[in-house]
Amino acid sequence: MEINGAFIKQLRQRDNNAFKTLYMETKTMLYNYILYKVNGSVSVAEDILSEVFVNAIDYAGSLTVTHNVTAWLYRIAKAKSWTISAG
Repeated sequence: MEINGAFIKQLRQRDNNAFKTLYMETKTMLYNYILYKVNGSVSVAEDILSEVFVNAIDYAGSLTVTHNVTAWLYRIAKAKSWTISAG
């Protein structure tokens, strides 16, 4: 998957295929990161991963063609993980 301006434009337009591709390409690394952040709680990690992509869809319109989309997803995951572990 190449994340370029055209791909980001598809995300901004909430294109289902673009989000499916993004999910398939990033889910494992995001899941592992979240799992580490929540001290190995599988069910919590799965819930947070779902929330990350719901938020990504909700806020896709804020992306610009120069965004690092992977870093953006990690920032969402970090915020979600911190909220859960702090709560």
